[in-house]
Amino acid sequence: MFSSWSYLRWTAPALFILMAAAQPALAQLPTPQLTGIFPAGAKAGGSLEVTITGADLDEANQIIFSHTGITSTPKMGEPLMPGKPAKPIANTFVVTLAANVPPGAFEARVKGRFGLSNPRTFIVGTLEEKPEEAGNNSQDKARELTIGSLVNDRADANNRDFYKLTLKAGQRVLIDCRAGRIDSRMDPTIALVNTAGRELTRARDTINRDPVIDFTAPADGVYTLVVYDFLYGGGAEYPYRLAAHQAPLIDFVFPPAATVGTQGAFTIYGRNLPGGQPAGTSLGNSPLEKLAVNIAVPASGAPIVEGALLPQTSFVDSFEYRLPSPGGESNLVSIGIATEPVVLEQEPNDTADKAHKVTIPCELAGQFYPARDRDYVQFDAKKGDVLTIEVLAHRLGLASDPALTIQRVTKNEQGAEVVSDVAQVDDPQERPARIGSDFDTSTDDASYRLVVNDDGTYRVLVRDNFGESRADPRSVYRLIIRKEKPDFRLAAYLDPPIVNNNQNSSALGGAVLRKGGTLELRVNLERRDSFDGEVTISVEGLPAGITCPGAVVGGPTTSASLVFTAAENVTTWSGPIKIVGKANINGQEVTHVARVGTCVWGTQDRNQRPAEFRVARDLMLSVMDKEMQPAHVVVGEDKVYETSRGANLEIPVRVARRDGFAEAIKLTKANLPNEIQVKELNIAGGAADGKLEMQLNQQAIKAGTYTFYLKGDTKLKYARNPDAIKEIEAEQAEFAEMQKMLQEALNKANADKTATAQALQQATTARTQAEQNLNKLKAESEQAANNAKQAADNAGKAKEAADKEAGNQGLVDAASAAQKKAEESAAAAKTAADKVAEGEKLFAEAQEKHKAAEEAKTKAEQLATESQNKVNQANQQKQQLDQRVNQVKQANQPKDLQIQFASTPIKVRIVESPLKLTVGQASLAQKQGDKIELPVTIERLYGFTEAVEVFFEVPGGVGGFNVQKIDIPKDQSQGMLKIALNNDATIGEHAVTIRARARFNNVQCDTTQLLMVKVDKAEPAQ
Repeated sequence: MFSSWSYLRWTAPALFILMAAAQPALAQLPTPQLTGIFPAGAKAGGSLEVTITGADLDEANQIIFSHTGITSTPKMGEPLMPGKPAKPIANTFVVTLAANVPPGAFEARVKGRFGLSNPRTFIVGTLEEKPEEAGNNSQDKARELTIGSLVNDRADANNRDFYKLTLKAGQRVLIDCRAGRIDSRMDPTIALVNTAGRELTRARDTINRDPVIDFTAPADGVYTLVVYDFLYGGGAEYPYRLAAHQAPLIDFVFPPAATVGTQGAFTIYGRNLPGGQPAGTSLGNSPLEKLAVNIAVPASGAPIVEGALLPQTSFVDSFEYRLPSPGGESNLVSIGIATEPVVLEQEPNDTADKAHKVTIPCELAGQFYPARDRDYVQFDAKKGDVLTIEVLAHRLGLASDPALTIQRVTKNEQGAEVVSDVAQVDDPQERPARIGSDFDTSTDDASYRLVVNDDGTYRVLVRDNFGESRADPRSVYRLIIRKEKPDFRLAAYLDPPIVNNNQNSSALGGAVLRKGGTLELRVNLERRDSFDGEVTISVEGLPAGITCPGAVVGGPTTSASLVFTAAENVTTWSGPIKIVGKANINGQEVTHVARVGTCVWGTQDRNQRPAEFRVARDLMLSVMDKEMQPAHVVVGEDKVYETSRGANLEIPVRVARRDGFAEAIKLTKANLPNEIQVKELNIAGGAADGKLEMQLNQQAIKAGTYTFYLKGDTKLKYARNPDAIKEIEAEQAEFAEMQKMLQEALNKANADKTATAQALQQATTARTQAEQNLNKLKAESEQAANNAKQAADNAGKAKEAADKEAGNQGLVDAASAAQKKAEESAAAAKTAADKVAEGEKLFAEAQEKHKAAEEAKTKAEQLATESQNKVNQANQQKQQLDQRVNQVKQANQPKDLQIQFASTPIKVRIVESPLKLTVGQASLAQKQGDKIELPVTIERLYGFTEAVEVFFEVPGGVGGFNVQKIDIPKDQSQGMLKIALNNDATIGEHAVTIRARARFNNVQCDTTQLLMVKVDKAEPAQ
C-alpha cells in the first residue's frame, strides 16, 4: 500500500528550503549558507537524526565532517507509490559516529547543488545525550536533568527553559551550557533556584560567553535550573548543549605557554580537579583549586576550534589540552608554544624598585591580577642589540588591553638612579582602522622595537588598560623580550562579494567555484620584527581543472588576493586545500601554512550588528558543475609587473563571454590601498578587450609588492535552478498519477461497496428461503416421525393379535399389512429426516454466505471511506503542490541579477624610484684640502625622462665638505659632483649618501647610494 501522508512528510521541508533559499540575503549567485545543525553534537559510537537550517542548501545530500569517523546519509521518507523509490526528507540526515572518534570539536559542512557550505561546530562528547523535548517553558513542566547527562535544546524567543536536578546534601555538580562554542547566536544565562523559589546562583560568560555553574547542594532536594538567552532571542539559530557532570573544569593554565619541545611544568587552576589543592583565589563565589602537571609541548601547533576563538588568535602557535579524570575529561584549553625560555612572574613587582630582574632573551608569564596590578620587569641589554618587546593577552583570546612603558635606567655621578622614558606603547597603529573589519586579525596587544645604542639597563612596565576595576585571575599574559627575528604568519579567509556597494555587509558561505568561474580568498600577512621582504603564496591540494597562480606580497603590504579559476569542463569536487607562504629571510627559506578563518554570522549592516568570525579547523574548497560563470576576465599575464612610484602602468584586459552573455561589465580595483589609483574600466556590452590603467601619482604610495584583482560588476539574466522546475513538474505528474490511482481505487471501492450490498441482500433472501424451507422440512419430518411411530405401534398391536390367535389368517394378513405400513412410514420418516439434514446444511451455508456478505460489505464500505479520505487528502495536497509548483517556477524563472566576480589576479611590484644611481667610485681616500670630481650616472626606467637633482649628504657631526648639488637635464644620464674638502674637514671614515631626486608625475622619488669617504689629515706644507 502507498501512503499519501509520506508525500507531505518529504515535501514540507523541501518547501521550507525553497523559501529559505529565496530570502534576499544578498543579490548574488547562490552560495550554501549553513546557519544551524541540530543537535550540534553527539556521543561517539551511535547514530542520531540531525536537521540543518540555512539558505541556498538546495538538493543537500551530505553532511561532511572534519573527522572521517563521522558520516551522514539523508533520512529517507516512505515511497510515494508502490514501486517508486523513496525520496529523502529535506533538511534531515542520519549521522553515525564510530566508537573511536575522540572527544572534541569538529566541523560540519553541507554539500548540495551549489557546493559546500561554511562550517558549523559539531561536538563529540562523552556524556549520555538526550534529545530536545518541547514544553519545558514553565517551572511546573521542568525537564529532568541527571548528573552525567547532556540535553540538546534551543532557546525560544521571549521565553525560558526549565530543568530539575535532584541532589543530595553536599553533592557537587558542574552545569555547563555550550552555545558560543557551538556557533550559536545564543548568549546564555543560567540560574539555579531552590524549592522555595529563591535564586541560589547564576552564571554568564564563564568560558567566553558561555556560562558554567559550580554548585554544591546545601540540602537534599530538587533544584530548578533556568536557561535563557540574555536578550531573550530564540529560534533555530539559538541551539545549546546543557550538561550536568562531575568532570574537571579548567579555568586557566599557568604559565600560559612553555618552550617548544619541552616537558613543561604547568599549574592548572579550576574546579573539581582530581587531586587539586586550594588555590587561595576565587572566581566570583567559586574558590579555585590548583593542580601541578607536566605536559609535553609539541614542536608545532595551531589555534584550537572549540571556544569560538577570535581572529586575533590566528597567529599564535598553541596546542590543545584536556585533563583526564574518573569523572570524564575536562573542557579543552589552549596552551601556547614559546620560542624563548619561560620564566614566571615574581611578586611583589608592582613598583619600580621591586622590578623583576630577568635575563634576556626570555618570555615572562604573568597575570593582570589583582585589580590595578602593575608589573615591572628589568633587564640588561648590549649595544647593537635590536630587541622585540611584546605582550600577548588579547591574542590569547582574553579581553585584556595591555600597554607597555619602556624606560632606560642609568646612574648619575652621585650614584642615584635616573629613569628616562624610551616609549609609551599601546595599540598598534593600524588597530583602530581595522576594528570591525572582516576577520580582523589586528590586536590590542602592545609591542615595541628597541634599538640599543649603548650597554645599559632597561625597565618595562606592563599593565592592562581595563585592569583598574577588574580582578580576574584568568587575565594571564606573556611578555616576550628577545632579539629581533624577522618572520611572518598567514591567515586566509573567504572574502565574499560586496553587493550594491554595501560596504557594511558581510556574508557567510562556502568557498565555491562554478565552471569557468573565479573565487577570491583574502590572505592576511602578519609581518614580525621588521620583516619587509617578499612572501610568495601558493596553494596545495587543488584538483585537476582548478588553478591558482598564487600571490606575492612585499614591503609594507600585509594583504593579498588569491584567485582560483575553474576550467569550463571541470566536474564537481570538494576537498581540503592548503595555503603556503614562503620567504627568504637572512638567506634561509622560511615556510608557513596559513591559518584559516570563517564567518560565523553575517550582517547586512555591521553598524547595527557586527559580523562574527572565528578560527576554522581547515579550508575546504568545492566545485559545482551545474552552472557556468557568464564571463571570465583575464588581466595581463601570470607574472609580476614592475614599475615605480609616480609611474603609470597599463595592462591589457581580455573578457571571455559564455552562452551569449553580452552585458556591460564594470571593473574596479579590489584589495589595494586607497592611494593607489586604478581607473574604473567599463567593458561595453559584447566587447572583449580593455586596458587596466594604474596611476601611481600619490606621494603616500608605499613601495612594495601587491597582489590584487579587479571586481567585475554586471547584470545577469539568471535562473536559479532550472532543474527544479523539471523535477517539480515530474513530481506533479507523479502526483497526478497517484491521484488517478487513488480515484481508480475509489471507483473500484464504491463499485465493490455497491456489489457487496447487493450480494448481502441476495444472501439475506437466500438465507430466509433456506430457513423457511428448513422449517417446513422439520415440520414434515416431525409429522413423518409421528406417522412412523403410529404405524410401528399399530404393527406391534396387529402382530400381538395375530400371535394370540394363531391360524387366523385374517389377523396374520392384517399384521403383515400393518408391518409393511410401519416400514413404509419409517422409510418416509428417514427420508424426511435426511431432507431436514440437507436443509440444515443449506441453511448453514446460507448463513455463512450471509456473514461473508456482511463482512465483505463492511470491508467494502471501510475501503470506500478510506479511499474517499485519500482522494480528499490528495486533493488538499494537490493545492499545496500546485502552490509549491508556482513558487518553484517563480523562484527559478530567469531574473535580472546584479552579480560580482573576480578577475585573474594582478601582481605588481612598485619600487621606490624610477632611477638607478651609479657613482663612479665605491669609496674615496682624500686629504684635507683636496678637490675631487665624482662622476654620477643615472639609468632612467619605467618611462621616466625628467630632470634629476643629485645631492651629496654627509652624516651629522661631519663638516668641511663643500659640494654643490648638480642637475642632470631631461633625457640625459651623466653628471659630475665637484667635492672640495676644507682644511678643517672632519678626519675619519664617513658614510656619505649620494641622493638622486626627481619628480615623477608629481611624486618625489629618491634613490640613494652610500659612498665611503676616508679623510686624512693634510700633509704639512714643505
